[in-house]
Amino acid sequence: MGEDLIALKATDLDRIHLPEELEKAIHEARKIKSNSGFKRQRQFIGKLIRLQDHEAIAKQLAKIKHIHDTNTASFKKVEQWRDRLLADGHDVITEVIDVYPSIDRQHINQLVRQAQLEKKNDKPPAAARKLFKYLLEIEENQITPSKTSAFD
Repeated sequence: MGEDLIALKATDLDRIHLPEELEKAIHEARKIKSNSGFKRQRQFIGKLIRLQDHEAIAKQLAKIKHIHDTNTASFKKVEQWRDRLLADGHDVITEVIDVYPSIDRQHINQLVRQAQLEKKNDKPPAAARKLFKYLLEIEENQITPSKTSAFD
């Protein structure tokens, strides 16, 4: 658990309610370059965790890991939609609209056309990035999709 806490981003670590001494020890561990010193610091962090309510810390850590897993799954799902849209175009747009009825059909059509033109003309994929951002925004704002997608 100590290694997981050390590996967390600073913003994620701030979300976990840790005793001040444990938090300082984690920040110190991140600064240590020597392997033996780092090993001692990890052991010290483990000792501090055992002295605290380690179950509460584990629950908070699991919540943060779950958030990251969910975000990763959403990202992969959106990437698959984008790739299919760019490869198959209009055939897939209907599927996307079925899953996300709040999507703007005209806007997504424009983005797909622009991205396909950019790819054809060997230009940077600006429209493909915009398409990805738009799909991700729709995915994040969607409370419950009307149908499950092929990627669920």
